[in-house]
Amino acid sequence: MGTLTACDSWPGGLGPGGRGSRPRIIPANLKAVNSQIVPENGVVFDTVDAARRNYEQATEALAKAEPSWLSQLISRRVPLSSWPDALTRQPDDVKVTVDLRD
Repeated sequence: MGTLTACDSWPGGLGPGGRGSRPRIIPANLKAVNSQIVPENGVVFDTVDAARRNYEQATEALAKAEPSWLSQLISRRVPLSSWPDALTRQPDDVKVTVDLRD
Protein backbone atom coordinates (compact mmCIF):
# COMPACT_ATOMS: atom_id res chain seq x y z
CA MET A 1 0.00 0.00 0.00
CA GLY A 2 1.30 3.46 -0.89
CA THR A 3 -0.09 6.95 -1.33
CA LEU A 4 -0.98 9.19 -4.24
CA THR A 5 -1.43 12.94 -4.34
CA ALA A 6 -4.75 13.73 -6.00
CA CYS A 7 -5.06 17.16 -7.60
CA ASP A 8 -8.39 18.58 -8.73
CA SER A 9 -6.90 20.69 -11.52
CA TRP A 10 -5.32 17.81 -13.44
CA PRO A 11 -7.24 15.56 -15.85
CA GLY A 12 -8.27 12.40 -14.09
CA GLY A 13 -7.49 13.91 -10.70
CA LEU A 14 -3.87 12.70 -10.53
CA GLY A 15 -0.86 14.88 -11.08
CA PRO A 16 2.52 15.95 -9.77
CA GLY A 17 2.75 16.09 -5.99
CA GLY A 18 1.75 19.42 -4.51
CA ARG A 19 0.16 20.84 -7.67
CA GLY A 20 -3.47 21.67 -8.13
CA SER A 21 -5.99 23.67 -6.21
CA ARG A 22 -6.50 21.19 -3.36
CA PRO A 23 -3.90 18.42 -3.28
CA ARG A 24 -4.87 15.49 -1.08
CA ILE A 25 -2.80 12.51 0.03
CA ILE A 26 -4.83 9.35 -0.42
CA PRO A 27 -3.95 5.72 0.38
CA ALA A 28 -3.84 3.59 -2.75
CA ASN A 29 -2.98 0.08 -3.84
CA LEU A 30 -0.16 1.14 -6.17
CA LYS A 31 0.11 -2.31 -7.75
CA ALA A 32 -3.54 -2.10 -8.82
CA VAL A 33 -3.12 1.50 -10.01
CA ASN A 34 -0.07 0.49 -12.04
CA SER A 35 -1.91 -2.42 -13.66
CA GLN A 36 -4.59 0.02 -14.85
CA ILE A 37 -2.25 2.81 -16.01
CA VAL A 38 0.48 0.87 -17.84
CA PRO A 39 -1.73 -0.87 -20.46
CA GLU A 40 -3.26 2.50 -21.40
CA ASN A 41 0.12 4.35 -21.52
CA GLY A 42 -1.04 6.52 -18.63
CA VAL A 43 1.30 8.54 -16.46
CA VAL A 44 1.67 9.14 -12.73
CA PHE A 45 4.05 11.94 -11.80
CA ASP A 46 6.10 11.79 -8.65
CA THR A 47 8.68 13.98 -6.98
CA VAL A 48 11.89 12.97 -5.24
CA ASP A 49 13.40 14.82 -2.35
CA ALA A 50 17.08 13.89 -2.15
CA ALA A 51 19.82 15.63 -0.22
CA ARG A 52 23.43 15.95 -1.32
CA ARG A 53 24.36 13.07 0.98
CA ASN A 54 21.99 10.79 -0.98
CA TYR A 55 23.86 11.57 -4.20
CA GLU A 56 27.20 11.05 -2.43
CA GLN A 57 26.01 7.65 -1.15
CA ALA A 58 24.91 6.68 -4.66
CA THR A 59 28.29 7.74 -6.06
CA GLU A 60 30.08 5.62 -3.46
CA ALA A 61 27.87 2.61 -4.17
CA LEU A 62 28.42 2.89 -7.93
CA ALA A 63 32.18 3.25 -7.41
CA LYS A 64 32.16 -0.06 -5.49
CA ALA A 65 29.97 -1.89 -8.01
CA GLU A 66 31.32 -4.62 -10.23
CA PRO A 67 32.35 -3.05 -13.58
CA SER A 68 30.82 -5.91 -15.57
CA TRP A 69 27.46 -5.28 -13.89
CA LEU A 70 27.70 -1.53 -14.45
CA SER A 71 28.48 -1.98 -18.14
CA GLN A 72 25.14 -3.81 -18.56
CA LEU A 73 23.22 -0.70 -17.49
CA ILE A 74 24.17 1.14 -20.69
CA SER A 75 22.88 -0.78 -23.68
CA ARG A 76 24.01 1.63 -26.40
CA ARG A 77 26.53 4.47 -26.71
CA VAL A 78 26.11 7.05 -29.46
CA PRO A 79 28.86 9.48 -30.51
CA LEU A 80 28.11 13.17 -30.03
CA SER A 81 28.19 13.73 -33.79
CA SER A 82 25.25 11.30 -34.12
CA TRP A 83 23.26 12.38 -31.04
CA PRO A 84 19.88 12.36 -32.86
CA ASP A 85 20.32 8.58 -33.29
CA ALA A 86 20.09 8.25 -29.50
CA LEU A 87 16.48 9.44 -29.68
CA THR A 88 15.42 6.59 -31.95
CA ARG A 89 14.56 3.60 -29.79
CA GLN A 90 16.15 0.29 -30.72
CA PRO A 91 14.69 -3.10 -29.68
CA ASP A 92 17.43 -3.84 -27.11
CA ASP A 93 17.65 -0.36 -25.57
CA VAL A 94 17.74 -0.05 -21.82
CA LYS A 95 19.82 3.10 -21.29
CA VAL A 96 21.30 5.00 -24.22
CA THR A 97 24.07 7.52 -23.64
CA VAL A 98 25.70 10.16 -25.81
CA ASP A 99 29.48 9.98 -25.69
CA LEU A 100 30.73 13.54 -25.26
CA ARG A 101 34.32 12.57 -26.05
CA ASP A 102 33.49 12.48 -29.77
